[in-house]
Amino acid sequence: MTLELIDEILNESEVAVNSAYINWEDKTAINAIKYVRDNGLTNLCIACEEIAELQQAITKMIRGKGDKRFVSEEIADVYLGMLFINNVYGTKLNINTHSSTCLFEKEIRSFYKDKYSIYQILQILNRFQNAIFEAIINNNSSSLQKRGEEVLMAIESLKIMYEISDKDIYKIRNYKVKRLSERIINKTQI
Repeated sequence: MTLELIDEILNESEVAVNSAYINWEDKTAINAIKYVRDNGLTNLCIACEEIAELQQAITKMIRGKGDKRFVSEEIADVYLGMLFINNVYGTKLNINTHSSTCLFEKEIRSFYKDKYSIYQILQILNRFQNAIFEAIINNNSSSLQKRGEEVLMAIESLKIMYEISDKDIYKIRNYKVKRLSERIINKTQI
């Protein structure tokens, strides 16, 4: 569908807006924001956003529209999100090693046996995101450690698949940590 056709359809007739729905939506959004802020869960929401951005970067690569630098940046952001999760829930997701590929070598090889492995990675990212939401909504963080370890394995697989070096990931991550620290010191918005 072209933009012109969309404009034509949208301009064709007035659409009645249900004000009760809009009021409910506004109230729900305000309550959700208040709940997240009051319970210190803002960083967990950021972690979920970063996972979604990595999923987007991967799907762009699948469509031939992506760039491995974009995937590298999003991997670094997911690592930072995992730091937030470690801090909030006390998980011990080991994201500080410079190369954990050897730890997951057997599992990574099994990924390559399946032609749909990239979709398995997307599924793993989705399960981790759902585990974060489960922790936020139901205060149940029991699956975060396991799901996080699966994500670490999937990220190692991605790095091999797209020929991304650990050195590049850590350069990006360290830069972002420095920026984040400066924002906290200067009390500007994270």
